[in-house]
Amino acid sequence: LTPGVIFGSHTKDPSWQYCYPPEPTSLCLGYPGQFLPTGYTSDVLRFCIDTFKPEDLGCWADISAGTHYSMVIKSDGTRWAWGRNYWSECGYGAGGIIYFPQQDNSAIKWESISSGYHHSVGKRIDGSIWAWGDNFFGQIGDGTNSDKYYPKQVGGSYDWKIVTPGWGHTVAIRNDGSLWAWGHNYEGQLGDGGY
Repeated sequence: LTPGVIFGSHTKDPSWQYCYPPEPTSLCLGYPGQFLPTGYTSDVLRFCIDTFKPEDLGCWADISAGTHYSMVIKSDGTRWAWGRNYWSECGYGAGGIIYFPQQDNSAIKWESISSGYHHSVGKRIDGSIWAWGDNFFGQIGDGTNSDKYYPKQVGGSYDWKIVTPGWGHTVAIRNDGSLWAWGHNYEGQLGDGGY
C-alpha cells in the first residue's frame, strides 16, 4: 500500500463505515479481515482500523490475498497476516479469525509470500522456502498429510527462486531453472503426466 492512499466507503451504500483518519493510512477491512475493494457492497461485518503513521509503520514490500485472508511483508522483512485462520493459513496456530494485522513472531526475515486456498508459502531471505496451513493433499511438501500450524521448511535446500500455492498443490522454481510441484494431482496440475 502506498502511504497516503485512503480506503473509504461507497457513498451509495449506507451500511459502509467511513474512515476519516487522523493519518492518511487508515484501512477499511471487510469480514473476516480482507481489504474492501471499491464498490464492495456485500452485507458483511466491516471494520475500519487506523494504522500507525507511515514513519512508524514502514513500507510494505510484498502483499498476497488468499481465500478469506491476507498477508504482507514489510520492508524490514517481517511477515504480517490477518483474516480467516481455520487451517492456520495465516501461520499463527489453527482456529478463528484474526481481525487485525498480526506480526509473525519469528526473527527470520522474509523475501516473498504467497497466499493460496487453505495453505500459504513463502521464501526467506536465505533462499529457503516454507509452507503452512492445510496439508490434506501433501501440499506443504513435508511428506505428511498433517496440517502445519506454523511455517515449516520445505526440504533442506536454500536455492529456491520462487514458490506459489494452488488449490491443494504447490509449485516452485529453483535457481537452476528446474520446476518442482507437489500435492493434489487430481486434474494433472502437477504436470508429471499423472493424476
